[in-house]
Amino acid sequence: GDFYPDVGHVQCGSRQGALMSQQDEANHQTLGLLRFCVYLAVVLLIIGALLSHFAVFSSRTRDAGWQESARQLNERVQWLHGEWLMANRPAHLFISRPGQTAQGFSMSRHGWPVSPWPAGSGSGCQQLWQLLMETADTAAMVIETRADGCLFRRGTYALYYSWQNGGISLEP
Repeated sequence: GDFYPDVGHVQCGSRQGALMSQQDEANHQTLGLLRFCVYLAVVLLIIGALLSHFAVFSSRTRDAGWQESARQLNERVQWLHGEWLMANRPAHLFISRPGQTAQGFSMSRHGWPVSPWPAGSGSGCQQLWQLLMETADTAAMVIETRADGCLFRRGTYALYYSWQNGGISLEP
């Protein structure tokens, strides 16, 4: 026997209790860190999904905008072709709009607008885009005059207009 049986057990018990509370505290901290990591991972996944969705939406918006530009260009080119036919197929077509000065266009022998007439500064294709689309802003575009038409490029999007047949096509 122990001379003081309760004293030794209390010391062992408090030392064991202290070890248990340190272990509980370590487990609690580890669990808290694990929860934080899980929350962080979930938040990052949500942010990633939102950014991915935004990128797709943004791309579709640009596609739709470019397709609308193609539709507008086609509509205006077709209208000028109709006016050319009604004017008995002149080499230069003049269009008057209410409140604006008359606008002249050089027409191809097939009746499609080639360039503004008389020619101003810049390429004929650039001037044609500005007049038909009613915008002076072509800074973000690359505009090329080709043998039978115009290539209008903005970023990865391109429209090709042929003054041989009035066709407008989207190019990749």
